[in-house]
Amino acid sequence: MIALSRIWKLYFVCLILLVVGVALAGFVLEAQIKKSLTKHLEANVLTLAKVLAQSLPDTKDPSVLNPFCKSLRSVAGARITVIDQEGKVIGESDTDTAGTETRLDRPEVQEALQKGEGKSIRFSKTLRIDMLYTAFFSKEKGKIIRLAVPMTKVRAFQNEVMMMFSLALFVVPLFAIMIAFFFAKYGIYEGKKKLTTPWRNTGSVSRSELHAH
Repeated sequence: MIALSRIWKLYFVCLILLVVGVALAGFVLEAQIKKSLTKHLEANVLTLAKVLAQSLPDTKDPSVLNPFCKSLRSVAGARITVIDQEGKVIGESDTDTAGTETRLDRPEVQEALQKGEGKSIRFSKTLRIDMLYTAFFSKEKGKIIRLAVPMTKVRAFQNEVMMMFSLALFVVPLFAIMIAFFFAKYGIYEGKKKLTTPWRNTGSVSRSELHAH
């Protein structure tokens, strides 16, 4: 029983370390996956914005740019906004507010005006979800085209990863218990075997000595 208790104490220490290690690895991997997916999404949306910028109509008339944005909304899978260099919205795919609103204070717009392209992730009060905003400034057209996509896909993949790690946290210790129990049982059996063997040998010698006498 002493040997068994020592084995189980050692097992529980190893089990705790294993669970903590797997949990920490899960959180680290989740953060890395989110970072990688976000960068990949940013690159794809920016590329799409550059492609759409090539076909922008040479006008600042909302009556032309609004239909342009709306016609490409379903194809792009993103909200499309066309902004002039003063930050005024001159084309919008989801609403008819073009010509009445400004986006000059948006960080992605400011970055696009300074560097040619910009991005920002922030919470949308209207949709109540995190959105990725990517803006590209076309100097040739003199306009900024901004795409907005929800971060739901990244979140969904993160949830899948966490589910896998939760399953691992359950399955790995379970297998560890089974293996530890097997070795503990085997160790006790071998210990008993070693203890009983000398006694059997002693008994056989004693009987032979009695016959000799």
